[in-house]
Amino acid sequence: MVRAIADAVPCASVLAVTPDEQIEQLEDGLRKLGTDYEIFFNGGARRAPTDSQWRVDNLFRQLNEASQLNYGQRFRVAQLQQRYSTLSQVWRRRMAVKEEGARRAADRCLTVAGAGELSKPLTREERSVVLGYDPEVDAANIDRLYTAFLKARERVENPPPAGTAERFRQFIRTKAEALTASSGQMRVEARVLLEAGHVRLVVTQAPLPRK
Repeated sequence: MVRAIADAVPCASVLAVTPDEQIEQLEDGLRKLGTDYEIFFNGGARRAPTDSQWRVDNLFRQLNEASQLNYGQRFRVAQLQQRYSTLSQVWRRRMAVKEEGARRAADRCLTVAGAGELSKPLTREERSVVLGYDPEVDAANIDRLYTAFLKARERVENPPPAGTAERFRQFIRTKAEALTASSGQMRVEARVLLEAGHVRLVVTQAPLPRK
């Protein structure tokens, strides 16, 4: 019996999770949470990924309460915390857009006036951002444009595929680089157009400022 207990002690130490392993679990959890949210926003899941989010929050809590972390480990956790905070803001905005679209759809179904709106042609609605000032500002503007694109999709009967936020960013960057290479002008304008029941994403050269 004594030998069995003594043999069990090293096994317990082997099974213990190290701080580096916890941080790796946190990175994997953040990637999975981002994927789960994209699936949810694109209509592939009915519920928001609250279970995945709880696991990420729990890992952050454990690491923030751990006293044995060295400076490098705490720095990695702080970086992940900042990334998580930024992503959470984007998810909250997209959730608000999704909920607003659901409320508008419900209003159209429940009111006579709303039912009549479906037969009327949608008026032109445009959201635009000018890119080429600063990488961080451009990234924030593209995220805002993506939110406007998702909101516009909620207002048409046959919307185009939503795609992922990363594919949306890559499309705009590719178009912007091509325009910049051909014209030499650094600034481009990206627009979301909603007209006659169709949503369009257009990237063109930004108009030159008036002298």
